[in-house]
Amino acid sequence: MDNDMQRENDNRRSVIKMGTVEKNRFSELLEELLNTAEIKNANLAKSLQYDVSYISKWISGRMLPAEKTKRKVMEDLSKDCFTDDNCS
Repeated sequence: MDNDMQRENDNRRSVIKMGTVEKNRFSELLEELLNTAEIKNANLAKSLQYDVSYISKWISGRMLPAEKTKRKVMEDLSKDCFTDDNCS
């Protein structure tokens, strides 16, 4: 198992231990950027080569990606938003 996948599993365990799921800043920003850019969860999952269920869990706050993945997702979505007419 690579380090990113291990971190995601660790994050998932931490969230489950908390009992309740609160949206975190990453989840809120991800949802907002996806909505603004009019990008579907399935499209993001395909571009990142992740299962769409991971994207849904990231948005709900039930699971978080590794820091490296968070940065890539936010950078890519921000670029898409700033170069796409849908985000103006």
